[in-house]
Amino acid sequence: METAPDLNHPDFIADPHAVYCRLRTEEPVHWNPSLRGWVITRYADVSKALKDPRLSVAKLQPFLDHAAPETHRKVERVSAVLANWMVFNDPPRHERLRKALAKYFMPQEVARLRPLILQRVEELIEGFRGRDRIAPPVDFIKSFASPLPARVISDLFGIPKERIGDLRTWSENLKDFVALARATPNKYDRAKAAADEMVAFFRETLHDHRRNPRDDLTSRLLEAEAGPEGLSEDEMVSTLILLLFAGHETTASLLANGLYWLLRNPASVEALRRNRSLIPGAVEEMLRYEGPAQTMTWIAAEDLQLGGADIRRGERVFLALNSAARDSAVFPDPDLFKIDRSNNRHIAFGLGIHFCLGAPLARLEAQIAFDRLLSRLSGIRLETHQPVWHDELVTRSMERLVISYDIAA
Repeated sequence: METAPDLNHPDFIADPHAVYCRLRTEEPVHWNPSLRGWVITRYADVSKALKDPRLSVAKLQPFLDHAAPETHRKVERVSAVLANWMVFNDPPRHERLRKALAKYFMPQEVARLRPLILQRVEELIEGFRGRDRIAPPVDFIKSFASPLPARVISDLFGIPKERIGDLRTWSENLKDFVALARATPNKYDRAKAAADEMVAFFRETLHDHRRNPRDDLTSRLLEAEAGPEGLSEDEMVSTLILLLFAGHETTASLLANGLYWLLRNPASVEALRRNRSLIPGAVEEMLRYEGPAQTMTWIAAEDLQLGGADIRRGERVFLALNSAARDSAVFPDPDLFKIDRSNNRHIAFGLGIHFCLGAPLARLEAQIAFDRLLSRLSGIRLETHQPVWHDELVTRSMERLVISYDIAA
């Protein structure tokens, strides 16, 4: 490749898919000088890398080692929290952290949450829709996509609803640090403040649940605390923060990105209105087409070869999930949004030991949300035709999504 693409350029942030297509064709394993790392773009290579034990997710220490002293001071507390996240730990610690949670996120366990999720969805729709036949425009992210997962998570944790606003603010401030938002002002200061407040809040939440056990995920984690596989208090605090962050940001972006592309394809909207059994497949296509996790950033734990390139120990590797999702070798007509796509083998939730634990919950929330939105609102239409995407490399999310609609029921 004669000229390396600038992955910091506003054009790439607005639409990365043209660059991804070029990379898949010309240099599928590409050294990018601006990122100082390898960008992996083809489905086969990304899938292989996701299951390669020579690639490590323990990337916090290399970041701290190269951080300026002032940055190091600001993010030390944040890094202490993130160091207990299973997504930043390799085996064997990863298995212990994941095992403590896995049974609570099995599909059959998550299915029990359907009535609760349905209730929260209905509350939010009722809260933003107008009483006249034609309602005023609404920011879908602010009014629905962001608060829905925050409310569900607060229910899971046994957190009072008056603290939901805090949960959302903390999650959004932490995202700017975790998601590599390059242009966000004061992101280290805001991430540090969010980490300090979250640690204090969740530590008090644990203490309150010890005094007053209840039927929620927090109390279940505490019940296993004394066992051989139990988590320490610091690990539980970090795990609750991880579940808040991952459960909130991923699902909010899935809902917003999904609705945007659905409304860009009116025939798909009408197909779903006629046949709701297509909704699960539509959600899978939303995950493929503009997934909420754009890349996963790992570190080479040893020298290795991938896609014909020699990757050295310690080098960063960016696994471009959203590029793999547009690979024509796997997905016919990859740039078409097709809610009835067959054999949709997307990897939006990852693969292998780091497959997203919360995938069943995110899927269920999205399926219920789109079913009820189509039932309660008619004539849904976009007011945001050219969304502004957040300057992020790890996640894929937009700043606002304004819609208009008519009231159906």
